[in-house]
Amino acid sequence: MEICGILYFSYVIPRLDRGIQRKGMDYPVKPDNDNHWNRVRYKLHYLNGIKMIKEILNNIIGKKKAIPFPEGFRLSPGEAVKILDLQKTIDKIFGRSLRIRQVDAGSCNACEWECTALLNPVYDIQRFGLDFVASPRHADLLLVTGPVSRQMELALKKTYLATPEPRLVLACGDCAMDGGVYKGSYAVTNGVANVIPVDCYIPGCPPTPMGIISGLLQLLEKYTKLNRVSL
Repeated sequence: MEICGILYFSYVIPRLDRGIQRKGMDYPVKPDNDNHWNRVRYKLHYLNGIKMIKEILNNIIGKKKAIPFPEGFRLSPGEAVKILDLQKTIDKIFGRSLRIRQVDAGSCNACEWECTALLNPVYDIQRFGLDFVASPRHADLLLVTGPVSRQMELALKKTYLATPEPRLVLACGDCAMDGGVYKGSYAVTNGVANVIPVDCYIPGCPPTPMGIISGLLQLLEKYTKLNRVSL
């Protein structure tokens, strides 16, 4: 990637200086002397390019370390076996895919950020056959965050009824468990369980991505035992 950046700025930019413009692209070309703002944009373009080249060279010379994995991501052998069991369970019960509909029922969005992290290259839950969907009609599991505000109460009930069997529900975060910091407010229902049935809870404010994965594993283990699914 660093080499590509150096080649880009050493090969492309000099040609921009000669006024060569790629077809269909809005690259800045050598400006007319009559246009002050074109000259400003032109100089900024070069300054940004020089800064990027310096940063790339500093990273190469200084051997800058990559961003470390989160501490909770390093698994013990026993936990690694559980993750493999998670994939086998999904393969057996849900035909190699488990679709999740995430419902924000009035949260502060902290739990949503952690759920988003599940799809990044570090955690990558899609390798286990898990993925998020846009409609409850395509989902096997509801992942609910927030204390369930009064305005979201009816919407959550409708979402639950629209979800096909097995219609699993996972309450994610302290707010979804019992209202969290909003508990007792007139504007919330104090947790998901007061609106729809809940199969499993994930504590935390917010829970980490590894905590959410562990909660999914616990839910599937519970579902396996209740329905006597043999792997």
